[in-house]
Amino acid sequence: MIGRICPWEFGYYMLRGRPARAKVRGTRGIVPVNMNKHTIWAFYYTPREFYRAFAPDFALSSYQALSLFLPPPYLIGLYERARPLCNALGWLDDRLGGLPLLRDMGDHFLMVMTKR
Repeated sequence: MIGRICPWEFGYYMLRGRPARAKVRGTRGIVPVNMNKHTIWAFYYTPREFYRAFAPDFALSSYQALSLFLPPPYLIGLYERARPLCNALGWLDDRLGGLPLLRDMGDHFLMVMTKR
């Protein structure tokens, strides 16, 4: 699931002088996002908001942030220029992405639920 809090995206767009775009994920409700010259209507969730819809029928086993330290996939150029650094950042994602507070941030989050 695409997360609401993505430090990479916020920093990326702020550094490019696009503060309105940097704040898009923080928007509650449906928001237009331009992607490949098309408008995609997106809704960004925190992990807790997402789980709330499933809570009556599923128990939350675990969740973790994806691309918290590692740049999001759309920044592929960083991978190509700094592969050793990105490998280290991926290692940090694997080790720290499931910790409280950190698991609520990242480009995406991975959630594991079991049927009640």
